[in-house]
Amino acid sequence: MPKPNMSFYITLLLIAIGIIYLVISNRTLHNNGILLNAKTLEWGSGSKMSLTLKYEFYYKGEKIIRSNAFGPIRGNDDFVGRYFPVMYSPNLGGQSQLLITPDDFIRFNLPYPDSLKWVLVYLKN
Repeated sequence: MPKPNMSFYITLLLIAIGIIYLVISNRTLHNNGILLNAKTLEWGSGSKMSLTLKYEFYYKGEKIIRSNAFGPIRGNDDFVGRYFPVMYSPNLGGQSQLLITPDDFIRFNLPYPDSLKWVLVYLKN
């Protein structure tokens, strides 16, 4: 049986580092996140041919632009130019998560706001 070469171990190490980074950044966002207000800008192409919703918000006077993928509402123009809460952590390169669906709020132990009840119609389809 042939021995794995060095590139196999390097690839395995990079995958492990990536997974550890994702776990730590998600935990940091959950434990130390700051709730801010974001405006959605447009739908754009994300990784693996998915659509992501691009949004902007301000933290300490600095404009920050990020994007998140949202399966149930993917590509729906009714979500562009709207304001939604965003959870942001300036640690680890500035992680953020736009909060649109009830599941997004549950993840952060937050009540779903009445102002977003209009979103529920789009989630039933």
